[in-house]
Amino acid sequence: IVSLASYLQSTHQLSPVNTFFTGMSNGGELCYLLACETQNVFRAFAPVAGTIFPNGLTNNICTPTIPVPIFETHGRNDNITLIQGDLFNQYWGPYLGIDTIIDFWVDHNSLTDLVVDTFPNLNNNNKITISYKYSAPSTNNEVWLYTHKSGHNWGDDGDIVIEQEIWDFFTKMSFNTSTSLEENYSVRGLVKVIDILGRESNDQQNTILLYIYDDGTVEKKIILE
Repeated sequence: IVSLASYLQSTHQLSPVNTFFTGMSNGGELCYLLACETQNVFRAFAPVAGTIFPNGLTNNICTPTIPVPIFETHGRNDNITLIQGDLFNQYWGPYLGIDTIIDFWVDHNSLTDLVVDTFPNLNNNNKITISYKYSAPSTNNEVWLYTHKSGHNWGDDGDIVIEQEIWDFFTKMSFNTSTSLEENYSVRGLVKVIDILGRESNDQQNTILLYIYDDGTVEKKIILE
């Protein structure tokens, strides 16, 4: 896969800093494997209905050398790859629960803030999708988790188009191709945090805050208790 990425980049003049990886089920597991064991090849990963098999990793451990953005989509009624994991699975082998996996990547990216949202139930089919988006003032990386009340699939609840959500995530995580890889990986500085009235704030919870950075960017966040 790494060789293929390099070949496609050189043959078709594709961006070496904005190459992404997604896949479902076994492809989701491959996402995590690449995230654990490669560096500076893929900018971000979007596993769907995937998990991590500790016994399938080199030395039975996940040791990524750099933080990478992760976007997992998973059905709460997935009966193939259980969202809670299965440490005693005798067929595929033991695998981790999604909460454990997300916590690992949140910690690895040093993320501190969480925004939870619920998509409108457009089809009134009760397969509601909930998004959990982790971020931090100190990094551009984010970790997203979408859960839905469907099974082992891409998320057929009808309320979202998961391919579009993945593309939006990759777009947001994209590096500025006019700067070097080292510059893109550098940490931007937080200048101040203000509320919507322009008053400086100390990370108040349950209210809209504006994070102003030294590169001129501004992010709107709500920190939940």
